[in-house]
Amino acid sequence: MTVALCLLLAGTLLAAGLAKARDPRPLRSTLRALTGERPAAALALAVPAAEIILAAALVAGAGAGGRAPAAAAALLLIAFTAALAVLRRRRVPCHCFGAAGNGGLATGQLRNLGLAAAALVLVAQPAGALWSAGASELAGASTVALGAACAWLLATALARERAPA
Repeated sequence: MTVALCLLLAGTLLAAGLAKARDPRPLRSTLRALTGERPAAALALAVPAAEIILAAALVAGAGAGGRAPAAAAALLLIAFTAALAVLRRRRVPCHCFGAAGNGGLATGQLRNLGLAAAALVLVAQPAGALWSAGASELAGASTVALGAACAWLLATALARERAPA
């Protein structure tokens, strides 16, 4: 279970970080609405870097067997959730997964809280370095993590489809 949570969390952080790094302009415009011009430029570089580094640290089981990056991921996700609350009030898109990843802000808050809960589970029960997991455990955990991600994407797509225009 912890290996699946670690894969889900690391995969999500990596996908978000790479999308933001590939095109930082949408994130920079969102950050301007939160912080102003000067901090936005620095944060547009720091946020994706932090997400990518945390993803790697989770996979490597760095820092107390993975507790440190899991705790950092939980804090980051809680901060993102608070930022999304501000963005909701200001009606500013989040660009959480780059320019193409503009999910609803309420949905983003729910996603972040779920991922923060997964990170807290990993603080309590770290997965360790994923390359030390057995092949069958890693295969099963990958299937569970991908299945959870696909179920989330399907549920959010169906919710958007049913939402009144």
